[in-house]
Amino acid sequence: MGKSSSKLSSKESRFLMEVYSLTDEQLDEVYRDFRARAGKKNYLDFEDFRALYSGSRFEHDVSDQLAVFRALADSERLTLAGYVRLCQLSQSAGSGPDPERLRVLFSVMDEDQSGTISEDEFCRFLANFVDDETTMQNFFARADEDKSKLIYFHEFAKFCRKHRRAFRLMCAYVFPQVR
Repeated sequence: MGKSSSKLSSKESRFLMEVYSLTDEQLDEVYRDFRARAGKKNYLDFEDFRALYSGSRFEHDVSDQLAVFRALADSERLTLAGYVRLCQLSQSAGSGPDPERLRVLFSVMDEDQSGTISEDEFCRFLANFVDDETTMQNFFARADEDKSKLIYFHEFAKFCRKHRRAFRLMCAYVFPQVR
């Protein structure tokens, strides 16, 4: 383990490297970045987390940022493990809709945490990067396969697999580029 990671226990280092498939050098880089952002606190609070979005091409709704933060944070604190997860999620979505990204995206859109996404929730989210209301409604109709006026997780996952470009846009909006 490099010098900058010397404050990580070998157990924590092994855990992070194994769970997130990181090399020693990658963990070193993520750890240095995390320490620079967290300072002496050893965690990121919501305001620190919001600063990660400062270079984004999108204007982010605070409620969307809070939903992402809560999906990754533990007791309102984003620890190193949560930050490593965020770094992994922020990497190119070109590899396709993996379960973790889908889960976080779904929870951001499911504003009322009902376990489903309503048409209003879906369109409000898409309005962050889609200007045409007809396009938003068409996307909702495609995702709502059972025509229940609600999108269930399995429908959302299938929609994202079919519509890769839309999935990549959603990821670009939700996950800040942190490394």
